[in-house]
Amino acid sequence: MSDTGTDTGTPASPSPDAQMAQWRPLAEKALKGQALESLTRQTADGLPVYPLYVNTDMAHPSARGDLSPRDAKRPWDLRVAISHPDPKTANALLLEGLMGGAASVHLQICPAGQNGIAVQSAQDMATVLNNLDLSLAPLSLEAGWHTPQMLAWAREAAGDQAQQISSLFSPVDHWLATGTSPGPLEGHILKLANLTANAHTAHAPARLLCAHAHRVHEAGGSEVQELATILATAHLYTQHLIRAGLSPEDALNSLPLSVKVDSHFMLGMAKLRALRTLWAGLCGGYGVDLPAPIVTVSSDRMLSAQDLETNILRLTAATFAAGVGGADSVITAPYTAPQQSPTQHPHALARRLARNTQLIAMEEAHLGRVADPAGGAYALEAMTQELAEAAWQTFQDIERQGGLITFIQSIRFSQEIFDKKTKWTQAIQDKQRKIIGVTVYKNSADPSAKMQDVAFSAPAHALSAKLPGPDSRCTALDAITVDLAANPQ
Repeated sequence: MSDTGTDTGTPASPSPDAQMAQWRPLAEKALKGQALESLTRQTADGLPVYPLYVNTDMAHPSARGDLSPRDAKRPWDLRVAISHPDPKTANALLLEGLMGGAASVHLQICPAGQNGIAVQSAQDMATVLNNLDLSLAPLSLEAGWHTPQMLAWAREAAGDQAQQISSLFSPVDHWLATGTSPGPLEGHILKLANLTANAHTAHAPARLLCAHAHRVHEAGGSEVQELATILATAHLYTQHLIRAGLSPEDALNSLPLSVKVDSHFMLGMAKLRALRTLWAGLCGGYGVDLPAPIVTVSSDRMLSAQDLETNILRLTAATFAAGVGGADSVITAPYTAPQQSPTQHPHALARRLARNTQLIAMEEAHLGRVADPAGGAYALEAMTQELAEAAWQTFQDIERQGGLITFIQSIRFSQEIFDKKTKWTQAIQDKQRKIIGVTVYKNSADPSAKMQDVAFSAPAHALSAKLPGPDSRCTALDAITVDLAANPQ
């Protein structure tokens, strides 16, 4: 009998420390004398990834996101990306995507037709949007420095459905990709902020600016660098939206966030959860409490042109990370994307697989039946908290340096990204990170895949996005891929 008069009949469980003391010698015996610490790995930011986690403190509650019941079959928005240069063909492809299971559309626009849909006029935009019911399938778009003009044409074509149009364009991120802006960078930000304020309604926020750091990721940046840049970008855009006339709450509610996800799904899940924690911290600084609207885009740098079929597995892992991490919208690239060029685009099979990867994850794997399934898992909670704390410190450092634009123009920003890229590429070249089909089990067959030929004549004239005043310049960040990392030129 126990002191309380109750006989449990079972011995008390040993404490976690006692369990570890019992387990450690057995584990080291299996390691043939190596220390257990030899299994500890590090992220690109030097954060430890332990082989075993016990009783770590839970991350900030905001990391869990919205825990209210979701549609079990459609827990997130499956968004199909369209970039074919011909407006008529682009329209056919977006309708194909929606008929094939997508719930919304993202348009990648390039007036010259080199890297997106060649929209040169309001009529071209109307052609792209022909027969698209925006009340059923919302639309996002991105057009570089031409985004304000494209948004105006799209909203004109949409009429009373204009509030269903948003943008995934980030002027700061595009600046990092190009190294220069046509006119002052802050002028481009303020132009979009004014468009947002003018389009804002009490019932539906206009989301015509997006805070993301896609280029930081694609240039080899780390998870902490990407998260900190997203947060600093959101802070910068919020200030301009307030300057344009919105309240802090309306300004923050007008900002979608976008993040890249790759095949490292544990870090991907932790990154999304950490982003929500960081967003809660930013909103708290403005005295508001808003959920983080997150759009994930599959990483380009993880995809290989040498072993295309293996990309299907990488994209599946990225989609898993986005779904389990709680993304609101997910864009998954076709597995043949590394072979895309101005004259060749992914074939119907690759487009269908990109959609079906998400459909299977939602409707057959039932990834949406549990909100934040990673919550309470010690490993994920620890990664979430470590990423959030490191990114918040980096964000504060950016602000101390004079803000994001000033920091980007300093040599320190580009050097820190370059250092992470060097570390990432070196790990691949040394085979510390093994890439199937690239560094191990190399594909000896022809990696070419069936592609769709594109016959398109570039427009005779170019649209100008130049604003009055001097151009803003920074060190452009060159994108990297696993192929380039393994086989440097």
